Amino acid sequence: MDKIPFETRRVIEDLTELWQTRNEPHDILTHLTDACDSGSIKVYLFFKKVYEDLRTDKRSKYIVLSASDFKQFLETEYLRLANQPKEVVRIEFGGKRRAISNISLKTDRISYENHCWNCEDLIYSGINDQCLVCDYYICSSCGSCLCGFKSF
Repeated sequence: MDKIPFETRRVIEDLTELWQTRNEPHDILTHLTDACDSGSIKVYLFFKKVYEDLRTDKRSKYIVLSASDFKQFLETEYLRLANQPKEVVRIEFGGKRRAISNISLKTDRISYENHCWNCEDLIYSGINDQCLVCDYYICSSCGSCLCGFKSF
């Protein structure tokens, strides 16, 4: 537990409380953002996914017997993700190659979060690149921006 930074321990405590009581801790999003400011994007996305799963009552994805087991699961997964080597993922959208770091955020805080209109994957301003034409964020899963959106 000593290897886990204070901010990350707060997130783990908040998620454990949410898992156990189904009551969302008041500052959980602030704690989640604070914990990822200097951390890995993989860690942030993992905690964000757990948070979304617990909020939408998908607890069955986390089969554990007790709150302490759930907390231990979060700590173990944090340590595994935080200790992975740095890597850059290269992807291609429409003939253009892009390099996306899956280790660190581009900004100190995530100020914009939404879903892709095409594939519904999450889009974060601190992670996704912006299109120079439409100024919308480019989805890292399918490569869509608002240039391809057809209004109805």
